[in-house]
Amino acid sequence: KLLKINTATSQGLRVFLWDSLEQGLQANGAIIFGSGAGRVCNTLYAAMPGVAAQTQLMHLDLNGVQASAGSACASGKITPSHVLQAMGYDKTLAGQAVRYSLGWQNQATDIEQTITAWCDLYTRRAKQQAA
Repeated sequence: KLLKINTATSQGLRVFLWDSLEQGLQANGAIIFGSGAGRVCNTLYAAMPGVAAQTQLMHLDLNGVQASAGSACASGKITPSHVLQAMGYDKTLAGQAVRYSLGWQNQATDIEQTITAWCDLYTRRAKQQAA
């Protein structure tokens, strides 16, 4: 019975964290890939328009957020996602995509930290472009 309660609690928390991350990024200008489609339950792929994935990853890392610019099987590569390109997205947008994965240990504070770091960079880039 305890396992069922813990599993239900974990699934509820994961859904809450997932929805919070997706909604938080999307509300602030992110393009969410596969939104509304069936997707892997712990992974979110999002692009920050106008900002290269490598720039995003450096900023996220400096703010304590771990993310990747490609699939798990392509980690370490710096080329735009061939999967996103096969889905019809252009190479530029694919090169602005970052993958976020949730694990069993993630908490609401991790999501807040990710959204804050994302918004900080996005706002800063928008101000630079406007100047």
